[in-house]
Amino acid sequence: MRKQLPSLNYAFRSAWESNIDRALARIEELKSQGWNVDVERGALTQNQADLLADEAERMGCEVERIPVAEWGEELKDLAQFIAYKHKEGGETPPIIPKIQAQEKPSRTVQSAMTPEQVMNAYVKEFFTKGREPDPNEVKTGYLLDPTRCVAMIRRDFSSSTPNTIVDSARKLMSQGSQIEEFENTAKIRQSLRNAKKLAHQPKYVTLGSLGTGNHVKINYFEKALKVLGKGRIRVYAEKEDGPVYVVNSQRDIVAIAPALSIDDTDRIPFRQLRKV
Repeated sequence: MRKQLPSLNYAFRSAWESNIDRALARIEELKSQGWNVDVERGALTQNQADLLADEAERMGCEVERIPVAEWGEELKDLAQFIAYKHKEGGETPPIIPKIQAQEKPSRTVQSAMTPEQVMNAYVKEFFTKGREPDPNEVKTGYLLDPTRCVAMIRRDFSSSTPNTIVDSARKLMSQGSQIEEFENTAKIRQSLRNAKKLAHQPKYVTLGSLGTGNHVKINYFEKALKVLGKGRIRVYAEKEDGPVYVVNSQRDIVAIAPALSIDDTDRIPFRQLRKV
């Protein structure tokens, strides 16, 4: 597959910015007339829209496509919203096709990894050959990655010297004020990998509130989940422009620096991905 041309990336952004307000206005107009449009999922790719439209028509609904921007070297993929309602009138329940089926609760028990195994997994994911970490730093249980954008905080880490990142993370954990909570499944991690292949090729994932939230690199978040193992994951953040703390049930922490001043088209809500 040939790499997408930068000029097309610019073209998509320009079309998106020009058309999104008109599309949202049409959505609000249709919703006031009883149509169903799931804006929180975001604009759909051509294949996703086709599946949703087919399912809606199969259930006896009228369908209207609301285009936003074309994508691809031949401009054959159309980012769009799908509106639908029953032809005979009345309330139309939300339709969730197979590609966007809601995640079923997992019964997976947290992997019984030792602190050393968690740290080894972190080194494997975030360090490359020739850039191995100092063994003495690894032993402490607190380790920054080479970019200094990610930190591993093992459950058994302790220090007589105050550490803002560690102290903030553990304070938030004690308060139970998580912004996300979910089962760390293969499906979740695959959805993060798939997100990078969407029409607008987002580089960041938004955790927490759909409107504001905390933005981090998709690659960092996916790797953090691989490090922390299967089971229950909680995500904490003290403020919107501060670090995000991804924590497993054994209280191991991967801290990720926030992404600031990013374009809306460069990100995708994590809660949207969980429905895919």
